[in-house]
Amino acid sequence: MNAVERMRVEETKKKNVLLFSVFCFSLVAALGKAVVQGAPVAIALYGGQLATFVLLFTLFQFVTKKYDLFAYAGVLMAFSFANAGIFLTGGGLMLVLVSYFLMVFSVIQFKRGVFALAFVLGLLTIIVNFMYSTQEVALLHNNIPNIILVYVLSGVLLGALSYLNAKQESKMEHLLYEAEEQSAMQKQQKETLEANVSSIIESVTHVNERIQSHLISQSEMKHALVEMAAGSQQQSDQIGKISSNAVTSHDQMRALSDSIHQLTADSEEATRLTDDGERKVVRFTEDAEEIRAFIQDLNGTFQQLNDKMKETNSFSDKITQISEQTNLLALNASIEAARAGEAGKGFSVVADEIRKLAEMTNHTASQITDNLMEVNQNNAETLKKMDASEQKIEAIHSSSDEIADYFAQLKEKIGQITSNFHKTEQTANDVMQNSKDVEMSTTELASIIEESSASMEEMSATVETLTDDSETVAAAIKQTAMKAQEIREQTS
Repeated sequence: MNAVERMRVEETKKKNVLLFSVFCFSLVAALGKAVVQGAPVAIALYGGQLATFVLLFTLFQFVTKKYDLFAYAGVLMAFSFANAGIFLTGGGLMLVLVSYFLMVFSVIQFKRGVFALAFVLGLLTIIVNFMYSTQEVALLHNNIPNIILVYVLSGVLLGALSYLNAKQESKMEHLLYEAEEQSAMQKQQKETLEANVSSIIESVTHVNERIQSHLISQSEMKHALVEMAAGSQQQSDQIGKISSNAVTSHDQMRALSDSIHQLTADSEEATRLTDDGERKVVRFTEDAEEIRAFIQDLNGTFQQLNDKMKETNSFSDKITQISEQTNLLALNASIEAARAGEAGKGFSVVADEIRKLAEMTNHTASQITDNLMEVNQNNAETLKKMDASEQKIEAIHSSSDEIADYFAQLKEKIGQITSNFHKTEQTANDVMQNSKDVEMSTTELASIIEESSASMEEMSATVETLTDDSETVAAAIKQTAMKAQEIREQTS
């Protein structure tokens, strides 16, 4: 809500208070007259109208805050009670005066809508009063044209006043709107001007600071140029020494390059020998793998032989048992032959031969058993040696794998060393070339330094001139900043 709208609302509130005060005063006066005359109907009519008007004022002024509607509601209420009074009190000339009063009363707001509503309702009230009034009928009938004419002419006059006041208010509002816009524009222009002036002051201050900084820098540059010009001769001498050192470095780098080349050749020979060693280790590993497989097969064969020897031992035991039983049978046969006498002599000879054969078999079985025991013992020792040989072969195989890994790592490291030697050789060649370039550059740099010394002397003179000019500009900028500050103070 802008200032004009706030002013309009405040004006409407004040007019509502004036309208309320005037109408309440008239109602209180009419109520007092009715009380003095002892007219209960008029007392009830004016009392109810007063209470209703107070209620409407409270509702629109404080509760809903619809300030513009209060005048319309008040006019409608007043004419409603006026028309009710025609039928309750009989009407008469008093109702005509009330209609005039309400029409004049509605002009307080100077709103054409409110006045038009009051004018129409007042005219209708006069007509209804003329038609249904029971008091002063003859007087009303004789003067009704004059009453209506005077009412219409009064309405035209009051309407013209209301219209002129509305036009005047519209112009005043328009002027206020323009004044408010001009004020806002002037405020904005003032703020813009202050901002621009502040920006100018800041810029000028910043430029002044930069110029002061430049003055200091130029002074330092002047001293630096003087020192640089003084040191140019020393630099020229040092450049000569650098050139001599560059030649020496070139010769040393050439010798280093030859040494690196020889080391590269030796590294390549070591790589070749490593490859041969790696191939031999691989072949040794393959041979060890074959020997391990052979030992494992041989160990299995000896294990089977051991099993067979154990089985043969059991056969020898059986042969011994058979020979013992045969010897026992031969003894029994000899005893039976002796009992038989002459008839059993032939059988006794056979029994003796069988006994001798059994003893020979038993002796042979005993020798076989002894031999088998010795073979079993040797076989057991052989199995132990075969197990030890297999473990040794396993250890040799693991060692050959480790040696193969070692040769692989050695080959990789020698390859890296060879690569590094190649890179170092290339770097040495680059350094030699750079040495030549440095030697040439130092010769050129010496002549450039001599030219630079002369240029520095000229630059020193130029910087001195620039310093004088910067001091002049700094003074002008400082004066400009003071003027801008004065402008900002005047606009504040």
